[in-house]
Parts: sequence; structure tokens; C-alpha cells
Amino acid sequence: MRELLDILKTRYDAVLQSDSDRLFYLNIHAYIDIIVKNPEFLTIMDKYETEYTKAHRDIVRPYTEDEEVLDERGRQVIKLERFNLYTSGYCSLLMRIYLPLEDYKNPDPELVGRYDPVVFLMLDGLSRTMTMGLWSKEALKTYNRWYDGQRKEYENNLRQFHANFITEIGLRLLKEKPIITEPAKEIPVIKNQLSFDKEKSVLTINDNEIKITLKNDKTNSHYVLEHIFENEDGLRAKSYYSEIIESKFLNEKIEWRSLYRACNDINAKVSKQASVSNFLLIKSGKSGYTQVNSAYL
Repeated sequence: MRELLDILKTRYDAVLQSDSDRLFYLNIHAYIDIIVKNPEFLTIMDKYETEYTKAHRDIVRPYTEDEEVLDERGRQVIKLERFNLYTSGYCSLLMRIYLPLEDYKNPDPELVGRYDPVVFLMLDGLSRTMTMGLWSKEALKTYNRWYDGQRKEYENNLRQFHANFITEIGLRLLKEKPIITEPAKEIPVIKNQLSFDKEKSVLTINDNEIKITLKNDKTNSHYVLEHIFENEDGLRAKSYYSEIIESKFLNEKIEWRSLYRACNDINAKVSKQASVSNFLLIKSGKSGYTQVNSAYL
């Protein structure tokens, strides 16, 4: 764990020492990538995101048009966002910088040639992006407000988040509850020994039982697995986020990013409870999907 923190600190310093906007955004991507791709780090961030979502929902309900009540709710939301690890700096870096660059770096084969303009605004600036002729100048100027003159704000977000995140990890280490309890075991080849008990929300891989939902409330992770195991094309099939939303969240407002995070949550739980790595293969994007790693089929 301490080695990972050293790597994170190196990336943090690289962001602050970037001598161009291009390097600045690329280094932020590399910093966030360490958190997103590490199951133990990601589990921490998912915990705080879930806490924020629930607390925010409790604040804004029930619906009202009373202006005094709405003003007070607004103040409560601001306070909540200031003291939650997910929203105090991390969320804006994830959504505005990391995810667009990650989709550009690892494009969906079905979307080759369809680019997010904010990637080029970050890496090339407004003037050069306009010369590409792929988007209207009005649209580019609107998107550019997220980046033009905003570097200092993103730096402050990173400083605040990094300090809070390092503190969080440090406190866990002091309590002698390490996030990584043992080195990951070599991936075993498992043949046709997978099942998912949707009543108990328990995924079974060979002789290992992984608890997906620890309480009665079923999570997005539960419904992702439910869809995968109900897929008529079998476990080898790709389960697209759009299909999962249609089958499991038809009357709810949910985006692909929530399912992308749910898939990472499943991998984190499987890694922690069964020492099995990369159980699910995960692809981000609106046309993204997940599927069971063929090594376990």
C-alpha cells in the first residue's frame, strides 16, 4: 500500500509541475487512473459516492416549491459536497478530465472517428480545435468554459482531494486494517463453475462465495450481475450498459457511468473476497459493455 501511495505522490507532483496545459491534463488523467484501476482505492471512492448520493437524495426530498426551504436545502447540499471525499475535488477531475481522456485513449471500436471535443480543447486549445472543422464554433466555445482559465481551479481541487485521500489511507493503516490483506493469487482457470444467487445477492466462483449486496437494498452491482446471468446469449456474451438499463432500470434515470462504476465495484469485491483479478472485462462509454473474463468460463 505504501508503494502505491508513493506512486500516487509522484503523479501528484507531476501534475503541479506541468509546464503546459497539455501535460497538466494528461498528468491528471494518470493520477486518477491509479485510483480507478486499483480495486482497493476504487472501493473507498465508491463508498463515499454512495454516501453522497443517499445524503443528497434525503436532502432534496420531498418535492417543494417553498423558496425558503429550497434555499436551506441548497446550503445543506453545499456543506455536504465540501466534506464528502467524492465531491470535494475528485468528482470534477473524474468527469471533466479523466473520463473524456480515457475514452479517447481506449476508444470503443464501434465509435471510431467519433470524438469528444473536450479532449482536443484540453490537449490542443480552442484555436487549433476550431481548425478541425468537426464541431460548431458556438459549441466549442461553450465547452471551452470548462477549461479556459480553469487550470488553477482544477489544481486546487487536486490539492484538496489528495490531502483528504492520503489522510483517509493513513488512518486506515494506523487502525491496522490494511486495504490489501495479501498479494493477489495467480488467476485460476475455472470451467463452468459460476453462479449468482439473486435472492441472497451472492456470486459464486468455484468454491468462493462473494457477497455483492451486504444489506437488503440491492445495488447497481447486484442488477448488473443479475442481467449477466440472465443473458439469453450466455455468460460469454457482452452485456451492454444500454441493455442493462432497459432490462433493470427502465423507470429510473441512470447513466452508463453508474454501471461502469458498478462493474468496477464487482471486480473490487471479487478481488478482495476471493483473490480473483479482472473477473469482469469492462468497457466505458455510452455504447460500453461488460462481460465475464473468458479465463473463468
